[in-house]
Parts: sequence; C-alpha cells; structure tokens
Amino acid sequence: MIAVRESLTAVPALKGAFHVPHARLSAALPGIPPDRKVVVCCLRGELGLQAVALLRAAGCEQAMSLSGGLLAYFREFDPIKRDLER
Repeated sequence: MIAVRESLTAVPALKGAFHVPHARLSAALPGIPPDRKVVVCCLRGELGLQAVALLRAAGCEQAMSLSGGLLAYFREFDPIKRDLER
C-alpha cells in the first residue's frame, strides 16, 4: 500500500503503508514493481485515483485506489478513528 497524501500529520496512514507524497510519485516509479498489486490511499480518494492513473500509465496494471480514501476506511472499519472527519 502506498499513502500518497502530502502530509501524514492530519490522519494517520494504515499500518504498513509506504508514504510517497503525490507530488513525488513519478520519481518513485522505478522502485514500484509493475507486476505487483498496489493499493493507493489518500484522505478522501481523489489523489488516490490520480495516482492510480499515473501508475497504470507507467505499466502497473494492477494498481487500485482505496475507495473513498482513509476516511471511508476508518468510518467502516475503525470505530476509534471514525470521528476524524469532524
């Protein structure tokens, strides 16, 4: 998993996710294996979708975005962080 948020201070990323700011994703492409599944996450999903388009254009055909971003994930699966939107 790759967290493409510009900052990790507002909402924590998922454990085990690599942080690559969206602005630096192009430079990180050589280190991302094109034959592996890659899930991209951001806060609300918009940057994740942009990152998936960039990854797929670079040959990472199995790239996918965490639908709705981290806020949707926390709302669904993590009751402790569910209230971060407020």
